[in-house]
Amino acid sequence: MNELLTKGIGHTEFKDSPVGWCRSTIGEVSFVTKLAGFEYTKYFDYSVGGEIIAIRVLNLKGGKLDLSDVQTIPKSVSDGLLRSKLSKGDNVISYVGTVGEVAYIHEDNKFHLAPNVAKISPDRTKIDGCFLTQVLTSEKTQESIKLYASTTSQPSLNMGNLRKVFLPIPPLPEQQKIASILTSVDEVIEKTQSQINKLQDLKKGTMNELLTKGIGHTEFKDSPVGNIPVGWEVKRLKDITVKIRDGNYGTDYPKSSEIMDTGIPFLTSSVIGNNQKIDHSKLKYISPEKHIQLSKAHIKINDVLFTNRGANVGNVAIVGEDLDDANIGPQLTLLRVNEKVYYNYLYGTLQSNYFKFQLNALDSGSAMNFFGIGTTEKLRAFKILCQVNLNIQHSI
Repeated sequence: MNELLTKGIGHTEFKDSPVGWCRSTIGEVSFVTKLAGFEYTKYFDYSVGGEIIAIRVLNLKGGKLDLSDVQTIPKSVSDGLLRSKLSKGDNVISYVGTVGEVAYIHEDNKFHLAPNVAKISPDRTKIDGCFLTQVLTSEKTQESIKLYASTTSQPSLNMGNLRKVFLPIPPLPEQQKIASILTSVDEVIEKTQSQINKLQDLKKGTMNELLTKGIGHTEFKDSPVGNIPVGWEVKRLKDITVKIRDGNYGTDYPKSSEIMDTGIPFLTSSVIGNNQKIDHSKLKYISPEKHIQLSKAHIKINDVLFTNRGANVGNVAIVGEDLDDANIGPQLTLLRVNEKVYYNYLYGTLQSNYFKFQLNALDSGSAMNFFGIGTTEKLRAFKILCQVNLNIQHSI
């Protein structure tokens, strides 16, 4: 995307941009507006419903419309509010809270602006709507949008500043070619992601089956957690680990001035995403001296890390060789297995529905989804279904 939006297609002559290109602001090449406050309070009543979907901020995700949760208004209301009605070729952008989420409108007479979402209607003699979508979602334009957004407790972008954001403007035929190429790439990504999602669902189903019924078992026995295969045992988490510990907190937690660009990796909960892997781009770093001071939570290769608070509470990851002897913050709990269990088996168990059920039962229910310091003893008592044979654990 960045290459096409800065160098175009087949250009050999450049100044600041390809010869034949120009720079214009959003306001110079499009009409920008939002839903007026009185329009919403006077005419919108979601309880009435209707044929037209009101596009809210939560409907904008990853450059596309997400219509999994919608509110609607009557078509007569939308037709009466022409300035904020959405048409095919328009772009919409969030300007309060989550600023800069964008989507392209593909249909007429189906959508209308809701509060906190603005409309950008391109002047089609100057800019192609699909090209505009690609530019608005590009890294450089997003940076400009964020710079113009106010830095209060709730970020917001007024329409005057939105109109000031600069865009690269190739000739219209080239805009259409660029948009076509990037749209095709988006479609491939979407199809690939769909396949990944299906495989992840398959993995979850298979994982839960294997971690509760094993492989090829025909005999089962009663246990405190229901029927389990003969040869399995119910263990407490503390029975299969040599260490369970939350990361450093309180006065020991590194101050902002102690966070460095290089040094010893320091992991917080943000590094573990829903893919149950460590995102190395989100690592922080501390000095070797600070690392020695925080000696209680050094992690080792094959430790299992568990996020104990925040939006991603319950996510897990395995420590690889590159993070051996790194350090963790209080949002993470390290689990180090003993000789009775295979670390990858525990990693899978912590992702199972059976473990999540126990976790949800103990969650404090706070806004931060807190599960950590002060509840470690309860975590130690969590029940884990164990195949006694380590070789079979490896197979699972």
